[in-house]
Amino acid sequence: MNATVVWQWLGAGWDGVRRLLRHAAPIRVPLLIVLGAILLTRKVDQIHELFSVSVAAADGGHFAKELSCMVAASIVLAGCVWYSARTVLRFDVVRTHAGFAHANPLFRAWTPRGLALAITVIVAFGFINAHGEPGTRALCALAVVGAGAFVFVFTWLRRNVYRRFRDDIVPVEGEVHRIERWPRPTRVFAAVSVGVFVLVNALAWIYPAATAAVAGRLGPLATLMLLAALFIAATTPLVLWSRRWDVPAFTLLLVWATAWQMSGAIDNHKIQLVPGQPTSSIEHAFDTWASTTTCDRAYFVSAEGGGIRAAAWTALVLAKINRILLASGHRLSDCLVAASGVSGGSLGVAAFVAGQYVLDTPGLTPAKSSADCTHEMPNAPQGAELECRLVYMLTRDFISPTLAAMFTSDQLQRLLPRVELPDRGRALENAFADAFADAFGLQVDDALTNPFSPGFAFSRLYASPSTMRAHPWVPVLVLNSTEVRSGHRVLQSGVILQDSEFPGARGLDAWLHNQQPTLLGAVHNSARFTYISPAGSLPARNGRVRQLVDGGYFENSGATTLADLARIFEHVSADQWKGRRIAFIHISNDPDLGRARDDAQDPLDAIHTGNAGIPPDTQVPAKPALGEVAPPLVALFETRESRAAYARKMLERSATGEPDRYDYAHLGLNHVKYPLPLGWRIGDLAICELIAQFDGDLNRNELAKVIGPLPPPPAKPARKCTRRNPSTFVH
Repeated sequence: MNATVVWQWLGAGWDGVRRLLRHAAPIRVPLLIVLGAILLTRKVDQIHELFSVSVAAADGGHFAKELSCMVAASIVLAGCVWYSARTVLRFDVVRTHAGFAHANPLFRAWTPRGLALAITVIVAFGFINAHGEPGTRALCALAVVGAGAFVFVFTWLRRNVYRRFRDDIVPVEGEVHRIERWPRPTRVFAAVSVGVFVLVNALAWIYPAATAAVAGRLGPLATLMLLAALFIAATTPLVLWSRRWDVPAFTLLLVWATAWQMSGAIDNHKIQLVPGQPTSSIEHAFDTWASTTTCDRAYFVSAEGGGIRAAAWTALVLAKINRILLASGHRLSDCLVAASGVSGGSLGVAAFVAGQYVLDTPGLTPAKSSADCTHEMPNAPQGAELECRLVYMLTRDFISPTLAAMFTSDQLQRLLPRVELPDRGRALENAFADAFADAFGLQVDDALTNPFSPGFAFSRLYASPSTMRAHPWVPVLVLNSTEVRSGHRVLQSGVILQDSEFPGARGLDAWLHNQQPTLLGAVHNSARFTYISPAGSLPARNGRVRQLVDGGYFENSGATTLADLARIFEHVSADQWKGRRIAFIHISNDPDLGRARDDAQDPLDAIHTGNAGIPPDTQVPAKPALGEVAPPLVALFETRESRAAYARKMLERSATGEPDRYDYAHLGLNHVKYPLPLGWRIGDLAICELIAQFDGDLNRNELAKVIGPLPPPPAKPARKCTRRNPSTFVH
């Protein structure tokens, strides 16, 4: 074989690739949707969890609703994928006439049908790979494939169906340069698509609460598919127009949005503030607790970030520790001096403290709420009601309202400067508020008594008269965020924090004048991990605007702030607390942290030597495979975890170095059998896995270090662990 033949083959191959890309360009939107669906269903744990939640809902008494929503959404998405690809390939008047798509009618006819069927097959595989009852998974998968088959057959035989009613329908062939020459169905589809897109965005703008409620009713998977269908349908006329006039419409829109974004004219992510400022200092709070407590240990808790996985694990751990301490006559909320939270860990500790605050305030909780914990568990152990309500709250759907806002009003905001539309961050906050109110039987908008109300000031937790509650002490919450420009910690609390007491950090109240965040807003500011939740804009005292992002950008453990809190406590209460113990409880949620990196290394050694996450020599590549571009980016990301590991280790070292004064326990996840998501939706099976983790030997041995001898582990429940059988959660 000579060089000429080789070059001819290479040239022919390159021409084939160019032609394929040229003919794929008109259908890039539905093609990207299909490729994105493959990537999401195979690589993203949150999507896997959404399928598992849908299976559990179908298996738990909501079969008809769940299945009908999924089938309807699958038909709509598959239909939009087909019609978009078919319309663009058939009426792409500029380029297809010279290429394969025009010359080969099979390509034009069967590519759209194949894409439509492919999207339903991908969804079906998502159900097959989900967790849950095999029969339910198979039935859901068959139903979705059946929806795809229906679309496939209908698009194949549609003209035969049309002719039964009308015999004047003639297929349009050739080029169609003008819209008025398009077939009537194509024009109707284009008009309806644009109209529905405008209507949905207008409703999301004017009625954001109603939009969130509809998304919650549909469920996250159906919402995601319908939003994808809406996007495909609305962009089809834009693709046709851009190719008809050879104008890069998508590029122009991107440049437009980027220019306005960089100019600062588009900002709908403002942090919600309420009037007033904290009046009590952290020193006064610590001194009051040390002077009045009857606890034999002062507990300090740090909770790592990790989305809903961190929130559910943190709240569950604190609620179960509370139940254990109740057996000895104490409550964790009474002996918990302070807690430092990051991201999802902030949601977990805030929900625990706010939930105990509600249960301690007479008259706040009705006899029955949506959680129904009191009625379903009349003989449950003491403290089980709080645990049940927290589990109910944190298994609500936080992601559907967020997705609905992200792909409607928040997406439209990028193109409309000087107009403030509802953002996805506010939708996430409202979802937290609705879930807490539903779990504890409160009014969402009651800014006086509901700690998770959008108007409840953070400092109000510490400003209520002690006579209102049977247990007046409320643990000091410090929720960590990160300031974008400096990268420093930003500490949010309901008490006054002095910057000099927290090296390298700023208290949020130092930037505000007679304003403060709500508890709900502070939780969200700590959990603003891009891009599901945007950076929040804070109008500072000097008229400038600062941006806050997730506290995990600085370090994800919260242990740095916890060490500062313990140091302040010891300084303030040196006389009252002399001779008594301080117990640190660190709550991590990364399964890799408890997994040995070397087969010969014990998981406990990996945790307690601080080397978790550092690969052994056997896992280091023999050659620098990352090249020159990737190493700086990889190092920047990995140092975040390394700072967290360092902070954990320093906290543990300070405690174990003086065993006569300090106790230390690290409660984490190890050898997880169920994939736990990092997003904002977690299901019943994941909660069951967290319960099993807490009852495992690793965490029981750790917990005994700060509590003392533990009661025997609970017997395995006779019935399957699901939230719909709450007695299994309080065994």
